[in-house]
Amino acid sequence: MTPEDARLYLPIEDLADLEDVFDDRLFEMRLFLLSTVPVTKVMEAKIQLMCKIHQAYEFYAMKEVKGHFDPIELLPYDTLSLFDLTVTFQRNMSLLRKRISGSGSFLELMVAAEQLLQNMREYAARWQMEHAEVPDDIRITRPEDEVELLTELERLSKDGDLTMEDVSKLSLANKVRREAIRLSLWHKREVNDRAI
Repeated sequence: MTPEDARLYLPIEDLADLEDVFDDRLFEMRLFLLSTVPVTKVMEAKIQLMCKIHQAYEFYAMKEVKGHFDPIELLPYDTLSLFDLTVTFQRNMSLLRKRISGSGSFLELMVAAEQLLQNMREYAARWQMEHAEVPDDIRITRPEDEVELLTELERLSKDGDLTMEDVSKLSLANKVRREAIRLSLWHKREVNDRAI
């Protein structure tokens, strides 16, 4: 890495500012990961950026910063119940948010970012349904409120497990159907992006 490249990723005037600027960039990246629905192309770009920031830090510090961070062992998606799938997703997200919040390096954040994406892929893959209509206000990066979604799933599951066929018959205004459409669209986009 050249001094010019390093300055692009960690803009410091004085080496005494290195740790402060590094911590600011780390905080910004943590905030991004905690507040964003992962999308492959965006996450891959952020992972590349984190790698460059890490390399810039090593350049300025004049030392190699090593670290090995094992992925978190996430709960498996081994149920057909939409309610249980959603609870598992939320628990996995809580584990990943905790890892992200406590991370002290970009190496650790890169592992967490990859896991965020993988967790979302596995969850969304189980919500596939055919949908003829897509409301204009559904955005793949704007999920339904987690508490409201779980409450509605619980209400709809009182008489037995809710199936995707049941969800497809719900009103377009129903939070569960809206989330199913959003996740189906998210998954379809991911499959298309990876095929390119």
